Amino acid sequence: MDVEDITYDEPAVSRRHNHYLLPQRSIRGLIIGKSDCGKTTLLNNLLLRDGWLDYDRLYVFGKSLHQPIYQLLHRALGKGFSKDDIRDLLSIKDRYPHSLVDVVQAMKPPPKPGGIEPFFFEEASDVPDPRELDPTRKNLMVFDDLMLSKQSKCEDYYVRGRHNNVDCFYLCQNYFKLPRQSIRENANFICLFEQDAKNRDHIRRDHCGDLTPAQFDALCDHCWAKPHGFMTIDLTSPKTAGKYRCNLDDFYRV
Repeated sequence: MDVEDITYDEPAVSRRHNHYLLPQRSIRGLIIGKSDCGKTTLLNNLLLRDGWLDYDRLYVFGKSLHQPIYQLLHRALGKGFSKDDIRDLLSIKDRYPHSLVDVVQAMKPPPKPGGIEPFFFEEASDVPDPRELDPTRKNLMVFDDLMLSKQSKCEDYYVRGRHNNVDCFYLCQNYFKLPRQSIRENANFICLFEQDAKNRDHIRRDHCGDLTPAQFDALCDHCWAKPHGFMTIDLTSPKTAGKYRCNLDDFYRV
């Protein structure tokens, strides 16, 4: 039988232009590490530095929204400031005796809005179903260190989010406690800060079957040798072309 082109594409979605070192369609990312390891700093770099994550709607759900950086993002993006505007504010933060959040609140909105709409949620009941999001927008969902009882909302995005043009990142401390069939098996981009032996072994078994235990341990030790160092596992790339990296851009060839 000659195979015919019997296909059906979903309605047109807004084309993303993420950095070439990131998955180009449907990022289902995990940023894993203990408190104060650098997870939030890495996320902020991806969110605010030019050319990395391409999004025009930012959704954040977590228990840590009181953190100053989240308050600043919420106020500044909501007032129409751009990524560049926010980075400029952060670069001169030491000059201000007051909170940058208060400074933003007192400032006039820019004449030309930055084009990113923020939505922040503390209650699971307020988080929209991924099927409710507009697929013609560049949706980015961030889950920050959720309690186990609230992970069902996160699971929906890792299973169904790709159909509604959603990139997502989950910041968590423990890989082993993540739901396996929904989040762990659907993740395609993992940034891994230093982990204990148990979590390290589960990650290797789930995603790194092309490495021996000794090779994987050597990779971990190499990437974590420097403070705040992390390992990237890009499951959309082959082993010979960037699947394993130290930080985001140092390809590790085994």
